[in-house]
Amino acid sequence: MNISLVVLTCNRKDSVIPLLKSLEEQTRYPEEVIVVDNNSTDGTSDCIKQQFKFVRLVRLEENRGASGRNEGIKRAGGDLVITLDDDVFFAERCGIEKIEQIFETNRDVSVLNFQILDGEHQKIIPFNWFHPYEMERYADQHLLTDYISEGAVCFRREVFAVVGFYPEEFFISHEGPDLSYRLLDNDFSIEYSPEIKVIHRCSTEHRVTWRNTYYDTRNQIWLAIRNLPFFRALAHIFYRLFTTFLFALMRRQLRWYLKAVYDGFRGIGSELKYRKPISKNTVSKIRNIRKHKPGVGYKIMSFVKRVNLINKTFEV
Repeated sequence: MNISLVVLTCNRKDSVIPLLKSLEEQTRYPEEVIVVDNNSTDGTSDCIKQQFKFVRLVRLEENRGASGRNEGIKRAGGDLVITLDDDVFFAERCGIEKIEQIFETNRDVSVLNFQILDGEHQKIIPFNWFHPYEMERYADQHLLTDYISEGAVCFRREVFAVVGFYPEEFFISHEGPDLSYRLLDNDFSIEYSPEIKVIHRCSTEHRVTWRNTYYDTRNQIWLAIRNLPFFRALAHIFYRLFTTFLFALMRRQLRWYLKAVYDGFRGIGSELKYRKPISKNTVSKIRNIRKHKPGVGYKIMSFVKRVNLINKTFEV
């Protein structure tokens, strides 16, 4: 199988350069490596051009957030498209080789999420776990999921021709869930494999702390408007606005929360043109995937741990 690897970066040459070097240690090297530079100003593109002649560099004229991945995916020619964030490294030299083996032996797999380990202790932590299962019980099992870990995942390229790409309007946050709704609605399988391990070194360079609060809140509204049946959309919006309110409260960013709610509801008219509610069959499929979803008590504890980890990581 031909494999394309797409890396999204922005002002992180000290992270993306070691990542590209580490790929040379893989036992199975991809047929093409594409780096999408989200309009870096730190000389990232020049460094890549000088050191990696084999890399296909796509430099964007503006920072398009997570949707910048689309430009790399559109240019990819491989049967499989691996997308990595610029601070995500394969934990094993045989990582890409294992990916190829899984897709070759299981034709039903359309999307494969990797096991993401933290950079300090190389363990799974709540910061990197969003699948609808208890992390402690299921992290080492192969699972069906409704979640896409955008910066540590592999797709069959053919799926994009059917469902399209990440939503440009979201900029960052919940572009994965939006894509996963469309994938599941078109009967593509999304899976998680602990066999593929990557290390998230979680670079804090050039991160803006308010973005999590703002985009997580605003995009929850747009995600529901685009994809969910009417009553499920209402339930999703009010529940998620409550959880993001708690998040904003703990991070002392209520101003950004309120702005996100205002912008989210104000933008509903524009989002309605993308509205295509998932079918009843897809609702049932998601319900079946989420049947092992943890209870409220576990979710509250995980929520607190995740917020504490985010606060510690970004020194909020």
